Amino acid sequence: MQKKIFLDANILIELVNKHNELNKEITFLFNGIIRNKDLFYCSPTSFAITYFFLGKYLKEKKSLNEITEEFFSGFHFTSENSLIMGKVIKSQFRDLEDALQYFSAQDSGVDIIITKNFFDYEHSLIPVYHPLEYINQFLI
Repeated sequence: MQKKIFLDANILIELVNKHNELNKEITFLFNGIIRNKDLFYCSPTSFAITYFFLGKYLKEKKSLNEITEEFFSGFHFTSENSLIMGKVIKSQFRDLEDALQYFSAQDSGVDIIITKNFFDYEHSLIPVYHPLEYINQFLI
């Protein structure tokens, strides 16, 4: 069965930065999700964070836009609207960005959230996996 998998911003940053500690594992994760024909989801906030990060390394805007467009071409985007923002403000999440990620993912009906900071999602009703845990359970 095809899964809807939400990738937190920290996973996207690991994937685009070859110098990060988990880049090889995250690349393996990403390729495994593609092989399984599962669906990638991220939020507009994750898109913006990733774009900002890439912009630190790619100063030429045309190149930055082309790489960003290619990278996100297979993604589905969650929504961020006033209903979601209301849930974010009233939530028990300690971090606003994590709450925003969670409620936008929940609104899109994702099956799984993958994040390096799984402990930030202690109130999640959606299963949350560290990337290494997901690899070990589903891809090996």
